[in-house]
Amino acid sequence: MLARARTAVANVWRILFIRVIVIFIVCWAVFGLAYGYLAARTVIVEARTSAFQILLKEDLDPLTLGPYHLCLPREAPNPRETGKTRYGCSPSLYTITEFNEPSLFFSSGTLLEFRINAERFEIEVVATPTDWSLKEHGYGKNAIFSVDADRLSELGQLAATGTVSIGAQGTSSKGAVHSGRYEIYGKPLTGFIPRGRSVLLNEATIPAGAFVTLVRALSGKDATAHIQLTAPTDSARTLALLAISETAPVDLKLELFQTDPILLRPSFADAFQNDPVLIVLLTLLGALATAIELSKKKSRGG
Repeated sequence: MLARARTAVANVWRILFIRVIVIFIVCWAVFGLAYGYLAARTVIVEARTSAFQILLKEDLDPLTLGPYHLCLPREAPNPRETGKTRYGCSPSLYTITEFNEPSLFFSSGTLLEFRINAERFEIEVVATPTDWSLKEHGYGKNAIFSVDADRLSELGQLAATGTVSIGAQGTSSKGAVHSGRYEIYGKPLTGFIPRGRSVLLNEATIPAGAFVTLVRALSGKDATAHIQLTAPTDSARTLALLAISETAPVDLKLELFQTDPILLRPSFADAFQNDPVLIVLLTLLGALATAIELSKKKSRGG
């Protein structure tokens, strides 16, 4: 009878243990999904690239370029203007005009591509706002502003806000990302209090040739970011870009050549193992457990 009772108790404890393990795994998975899709974080991307695009959410501050060439697309190719490319534009496809205005202005709703093209630094107007007037502004869709790449140092620092894509899609080498790095900051598990401090949850390098965007975790729509563009201090013909996402459930989306997109987001485990409060508590519990075990050994020895 006693043996049967012990066996029954052991079976009950075994079942309870298995249920606890299953509940723990299910809760971990649920919390992991909730944290990945709902927890706010900030993604920071630093990249050296030959091109990036930004859809402006705010008017761009005056952009100092000094004298520049403006290439306006022709309605139809002009075979009489064949010849070598001038200032980065083909004369048969564009009318090319030189301007001496010190600054350029771009309004909210404009989609711009900044790029290094051979020996030129170019800004192409990929799309314009719906109420845009070609006659009023003197340029429209597909217009290209071009200066010598050696004058990048005159650019200083350019700050803008909008949705950003960095690099080039597909197998095209045009506008490729040369190097980069990302960091993801968010609140740890014990940090969901007003004005709680954010911690570094994840970081890694960005592969060369990647196409990088910031998207909302739930909807997949483009997320807003604040960017800062500077000219590199070395002789490399690249653009140094810093992009900081809005604080929201944001994912970093990487597309490498023609593979499926990779979505990078912090996990529940990242938040757990980078939580300073939990680290301190686990350290204290570990020290307490060690002290109790040593105390037991001494009492046995005594």
